[in-house]
Amino acid sequence: YDEPWRWDFDLDWKSVIDIDSEGYHVPIGHPGLFDLCGSSYKDEVLESGIGRSYGSFKDRKAKTPLVKNYIESLPESNYLPASHRHLWIYWGLFPGIVITLFPDMIEVYQVYPTGYQKSVMAGSCYALPDARPEMETARQYNREINMDVGDEDVQLVKWAAEGQRSSAFEEVLLSDLELGICAFQNRLREIIPVVSLDRAPETGSLKAVNQKMIKKRNLISAA
Repeated sequence: YDEPWRWDFDLDWKSVIDIDSEGYHVPIGHPGLFDLCGSSYKDEVLESGIGRSYGSFKDRKAKTPLVKNYIESLPESNYLPASHRHLWIYWGLFPGIVITLFPDMIEVYQVYPTGYQKSVMAGSCYALPDARPEMETARQYNREINMDVGDEDVQLVKWAAEGQRSSAFEEVLLSDLELGICAFQNRLREIIPVVSLDRAPETGSLKAVNQKMIKKRNLISAA
């Protein structure tokens, strides 16, 4: 459903995922999404590199015309359990895949590196055949809301990149609200321990240094 989309970033892929791993910025950073879900939007960190964010618009009185039109035009989705007919659910799979479940369609996207300080976020939407005009209308409103969210995330990523490259930046300080970022970075350090070093290894030695760190960690664990 709809054309595949893609955004290119002049930023490390892990930094892009950091922005996409927490929802506490939704009230300020995503006015449309916040109008849809309000304070029901929650983040959860699960096991094995899986995270979930979700929000409900059941009985929601939207203020913005776009969100209001989406809610009012969306027909019943009888193929879904009643508990999921008014939910937007985002499943995050380590390291960079997101599967988003809407009542009217699904969206799958991925963040991946394309070079030094270069990365891409790309995805596509899929929907069941449905000839109802009101469903097609709701899907169009859905895409408009989500493209706004995407544009807003692109701006947040750019601001984050500018901050990290400024002379004032020293290190990251995470709050208790940033559970998704913590889980992602901890998972990275577990699988690729070399990322925990304060300084990058010499050119050409990254793989060897990483394998040495894994071997040392395994020996300590076995002791």
